[in-house]
This record gives sequence, C-alpha cells and structure tokens, in this order.
Amino acid sequence: MNRRLKEKYGVDYIYHFTDTKNVDKIQEIGLYPRNMLDDDSYTPGGNEWSIDADNMFGLDSYVHCCFLPNHPMEYLARKEGRIIPIWLKINAEILSKPKIRYTPGVSNRSDMNFYDNEEAKKNLDLLPLYEYLDWKIPENGERRRDAEKYEILLPFIIPPNYIEVY
Repeated sequence: MNRRLKEKYGVDYIYHFTDTKNVDKIQEIGLYPRNMLDDDSYTPGGNEWSIDADNMFGLDSYVHCCFLPNHPMEYLARKEGRIIPIWLKINAEILSKPKIRYTPGVSNRSDMNFYDNEEAKKNLDLLPLYEYLDWKIPENGERRRDAEKYEILLPFIIPPNYIEVY
C-alpha cells in the first residue's frame, strides 16, 4: 500500500489523533497499541462503548490510523469534550511492514470487513481522499465521507522516529 499511495497520490504520511496530554510520552517511547499501555499512563480518544468494542473484537492490539487528518471519531471525541485532540503524522513507510489491516469504515463496527494490503488496494476507494471531485455531484460527497472513515490498523509499536506532531 505504501508504494501505491506514494506513486499514485504522492502520500508521505498517514495520521493518528490523540489527546495533547499523550504527546510527550509518544514522542519519548512511540505509539503503542492500547492493550500494551498502562491504563493510567494515557488519555484514550475513544468513548467507553468504543473501547469496549475494541476490546471485544481484539482491536485494542492495533494502533488505529487514518489516511487524512480528518476522521469522524476525532470529531466526536472533540465535540464530546473527551480530549483536546492533536494529530500525529506517521511516515507512510510504516505501511511496508507486515500484518497491517485496513477497514472500509470505523473498525469496531460488528459487520466490518478487514483487508490486508492487496485486498485494500482492490477494495478501498482512495480517489476521493487525494484527487479533485466535483462536489456539486452528491455521490462525490458521499464517496469522500465514506473514505474519511477508513482505518489503518497497525499491530505494532510505532517508533518515535516515524512520528511528527501535525
């Protein structure tokens, strides 16, 4: 996926949002899947339902990222006042690592499909994220809103040298 994003769309980064309270620790030790963190050492972005769903589906073993610094889950966390959000840019070279999963929507929905790199290339409509679409055509806005929900699930620690505060 990294090569496709770079060659086709010129993408250098994927994104992750977190609470500003977490940034110093992330810059020091990296970005960890939630199941590897001490619950008292960070402020989660998800609400109780989202955290419970992640735990139930084993999604707490992934760092959740997205293609753009715009995701409906960040909007809800900010709107509900759960966090003071900040976006992190993650070097897209990380997508060359194995066992990464992609979802065509919010990952902890019970009916969500999970794709590996090859399946994601075939099934995710990335064009509305990176290319101009005529917004006067209602279907184009719907494609964009759907694509903004895509998630990238990284099953490992992201080292600090891959991360920049956005």
